Amino acid sequence: MVCSGVVTAQFIAGKATRDALYLANLDVTTLPAMVIATSAVSILLVVASSKTLRRLTPGAFVLLPFVSSAPLVLVDWALVATSPQLAPTALYLQTSGSGPMLGSGFWLIASQRFDPHTAKRHFG
Repeated sequence: MVCSGVVTAQFIAGKATRDALYLANLDVTTLPAMVIATSAVSILLVVASSKTLRRLTPGAFVLLPFVSSAPLVLVDWALVATSPQLAPTALYLQTSGSGPMLGSGFWLIASQRFDPHTAKRHFG
């Protein structure tokens, strides 16, 4: 349950940071285009993750977005000072694309580790 809370907190904090950075640096009228771009990126990530999950276990698969996301956050952070237009866009796409994959990947791993009766007792 602690891991679930941490994954959820990370996603919520990422979305709050994403929205604040975006609205502080870009006009609100650009938001519809960003939502469309986010949808396209999410569709591409779903297709890529579906193909990858055929070859990897969920535990190995979830590690990929976590490991790739960390350096990208550092790049986004560096971009805030040098390119205040690009940083919010990159962070928006990253958070919206990889965040739901990480959350669903966590529950995929949890559902594989526990049989339904044990899961009912441990998941509440």
